[in-house]
Amino acid sequence: MYQSKKPYLYGTGRRKSSVARVHLFQNGTGAITINGRDIDEYFGLETLKMVVRQPLAATEELGKVDIVATVEGGGVSGQAGALRHGVARALLLVKSPLYAYVCTGCGQSARRCLAQADRVAGELGGISRPFFAHSVFGLPNGGIFQ
Repeated sequence: MYQSKKPYLYGTGRRKSSVARVHLFQNGTGAITINGRDIDEYFGLETLKMVVRQPLAATEELGKVDIVATVEGGGVSGQAGALRHGVARALLLVKSPLYAYVCTGCGQSARRCLAQADRVAGELGGISRPFFAHSVFGLPNGGIFQ
């Protein structure tokens, strides 16, 4: 099995159908590498980059640690959420009460698995229902006076 020369903290993050394996190296330069590419190259939108950096900003570790991550499955939004979850779980391994309070208090260390609901027979989708109009006030013809 491969052993890294530098010690690191490990966290697995999940969101929807995405899974991220995060290796967090302390005393780094702030570089974030995802699937062998830089974060600016991997995620085009600034909001997705901000989502990944949220746990680091909350614990004031932004620019102090290096992150090497592997992400699989899902779309870009789910992958960014999985990375955030993995970074937060890796930061929880640092035995600091501040990290535990910030990461669990903001809900960053909990998995949010908002997956697509299964389709139900006789309905439009997983959750939506066919439109049904009630008559207004129980009057005939839907409340239209003649």
